Amino acid sequence: MEKCIGYLRTSSQTNVGEEKDSGARQLRAIKSFCKSKKYTLTETFYDANVSGSKSLSDRAQLIKAVQYCETNNITTILVESSDRFSRDLMVQENLLLAMKSRNI
Repeated sequence: MEKCIGYLRTSSQTNVGEEKDSGARQLRAIKSFCKSKKYTLTETFYDANVSGSKSLSDRAQLIKAVQYCETNNITTILVESSDRFSRDLMVQENLLLAMKSRNI
């Protein structure tokens, strides 16, 4: 089974918390995908209250996710949808280039 991690992001503090569905919904989608593709989800990282237009250097949990991948030889980060990775096309491209340069 291929190992992977999950990355979750919620941009608004009003959508963060135990009683809110954003993080739980994202995690359900990631776990469902893992089950269907027989991936092993080893860890999840959640940037709560972080705008989708922020760069890698402004996302503490995404930085930790990348470091975890490098340390544990993981090449796959799963997100619920592309807008959870980034809402801005240029930021998304820069993030993808940063991941690719690290073999993620």
